This record gives sequence, structure tokens and C-alpha cells, in this order.
Amino acid sequence: MDVVFAGLARPDIFDAPHENPDAIPGVFQRVGFENFPAGIPKVYVVLRIAAGPNDYGNHRLRVQFEDADGQRIGDAFDKVFILTHERPRLQVVVPYERLLIPRPGAYRFEISIDDRQVKSVELQALSGPPPKM
Repeated sequence: MDVVFAGLARPDIFDAPHENPDAIPGVFQRVGFENFPAGIPKVYVVLRIAAGPNDYGNHRLRVQFEDADGQRIGDAFDKVFILTHERPRLQVVVPYERLLIPRPGAYRFEISIDDRQVKSVELQALSGPPPKM
């Protein structure tokens, strides 16, 4: 099993209709805030998972938001998903609402499948106006 894509998507763009169903619009890695602590009202962690025949069956996905020191921020997202020969590729969208950003710096979403860390999605929080996307 392989996570072929992992990224953060803005809901205002991701939720809008778009022509290409394989596209993942609104992907970003940096945010800016005038004051800290700050928060992101809503963001999606988007994953694309591909499986081979040995990967078919039930799997447990866990997504945890952390700071650069590995301190957990907020609750983890846990979900069971199923891969089959009819559905060997899967897109999973994990919504986060009111995501707390305590201070400027590096953050990440740690992604585990079946208790094995498989990917990290980085998020850089900057002090100042939001970067242009």
C-alpha cells in the first residue's frame, strides 16, 4: 500500500466544482497570521492511497496534528477504510475544523496506516499577512 498523494486543501477552493475529478485544487503548505495563538477555521487533509493485492481488506487510518517538537495538538482523526480489487485506489478527505496554531513555526500532520507512520504533511505558520496562493 502506498500513499501516492498527501496534502492540505483549502475548503473554499476544494469544495467548489471543478472540471478535472483527478485534480486536487487549493493545495497549500503555508499560512500567515497577524497574531498568535491563531486558528484555521477549516482545512482538509487529502490522501490518495493505492493498494496491491496483498493490501486488500480493512485498514486503520490515523491523522494527528503536531508541532515541530512532536507535541500533539488537538484530537487525532481515526477511521477504518477498506481496499478491494474493485477499489484498489482510494481518496480520503479528513476535515479539520478550528485548527489551533499556538505560535509561528513548523507543524505537521502525521499520517499512519495500521499503526505504521507512512507520511507527513508539513504546514508552515508565518507571522504576518497570509502568503499569496
